[in-house]
Amino acid sequence: MTYFSEDLQEKRGSTHPSVEWAKWYSDDQCFKYWDKEKEKNVEIKLPDDFIVVAEWNSIWGYVSALKTWVRSNEIPNFSDPFVVRKNDGTIWLQGTWNEIKDQVKGVKAKLQKHIHYTTPDSLELKTLIISWAGLTEWIDALKNKTVTPGTHKIKLKKIEKGKTGKIEYSYPVFENSKPLDANDKNLQKAMWLWLQKHYEETKWDVEKEIEKKGDTELPF
Repeated sequence: MTYFSEDLQEKRGSTHPSVEWAKWYSDDQCFKYWDKEKEKNVEIKLPDDFIVVAEWNSIWGYVSALKTWVRSNEIPNFSDPFVVRKNDGTIWLQGTWNEIKDQVKGVKAKLQKHIHYTTPDSLELKTLIISWAGLTEWIDALKNKTVTPGTHKIKLKKIEKGKTGKIEYSYPVFENSKPLDANDKNLQKAMWLWLQKHYEETKWDVEKEIEKKGDTELPF
């Protein structure tokens, strides 16, 4: 199948299965990805609904005390170790979420949710990145079962607005769409296996870095 093409990955210069990473931009009330050719962020048009393949996590943000941006590897479970690096590549923090969350929250870095998704029409894996209010809303939707990725396709329901002090913000609200049929579930499983294979192949590199505290680039 086309979405397992290693040639395509090589052309993109990345081994990660996802072909598009779109982050929520609160001021613009939309998801945008970085277009390398246009050298700017470009708004995406979400499909009417989509199949969630996995929900993974990373840490990202600007740490004013360090005067640098930080970002981590991508992990599927909070029991897996984060390796959080500064812009110069040196390790700032490392450990599971429970071990480092107080330090992350203390400097107002972001815990991000990577919603990896696909559609039967595209046969591509893409990613939506949410944080802050969007992440809280997503977690609540999972708890309230208004979003059940294991049984239903998901769609954007609406865009909500909020305010904290003088700061106004927006965030996406998702809900269930049509139930997954047999073909949807097969595609979901195939994509998940591909994503998990990528993680298992790069996980060893991250664990090795934790042991030696090296300065090489992360595989994610």
